[in-house]
Amino acid sequence: EFSVEIIVWNGEVNVLTVTDKKTTGAPHFVELGHNQPSCYSNEDVETLKAAAVAGVKALGVNNCACHAEAKLMDGKAYLMEIGARLGGDFISTELTHLSTGIDMVAAAINVALGVKPDLSVKEEPKGVCIRYFCPKPGKLVSITNTEILNDSRVYLWEIYHKEGDMIPEVTSSLSRSGHVIVTEDTPEKAIKLAEEIIGKVEFKTV
Repeated sequence: EFSVEIIVWNGEVNVLTVTDKKTTGAPHFVELGHNQPSCYSNEDVETLKAAAVAGVKALGVNNCACHAEAKLMDGKAYLMEIGARLGGDFISTELTHLSTGIDMVAAAINVALGVKPDLSVKEEPKGVCIRYFCPKPGKLVSITNTEILNDSRVYLWEIYHKEGDMIPEVTSSLSRSGHVIVTEDTPEKAIKLAEEIIGKVEFKTV
């Protein structure tokens, strides 16, 4: 599963990046994380971009941010949603900025004000990944090994629960227990680091 992050200005559809998604799969398909840029082949990425651009143009969406969600099967992109909005889960606010060097939020604000957006690269692009903490359901007794979150490659993190809270089964995005965003030289390295951190921070539940 993927999303395509877009700014549309005066009919010009500007694709900033493609986001890879990790989900729980059926039946709930809760998103467990995202990475940018995509780790898939250039051919797959271009297929996703082309489908998203075609979808935006077909809908006549103009002068806004767009977040298109898609699946890729047998080399074909299947659009599931196109929203005239920024992406959630820190995709537009943090990940796209870090992975492209382009401030997508500022661009969206300028477009809303009728000001031509600045889509130039202002910072060095990085590989970036977000992963969500989804511990075993039950009463949270303790959280340990959080010192690993002090790693200099950790850009942002938060744990949403405290000792004594009830950890729910993950059936929606609201059921997740925290997040960590990391940056690395490549998205592959960022994914590996984020997964390591998620695995080492221990949530004990009973």
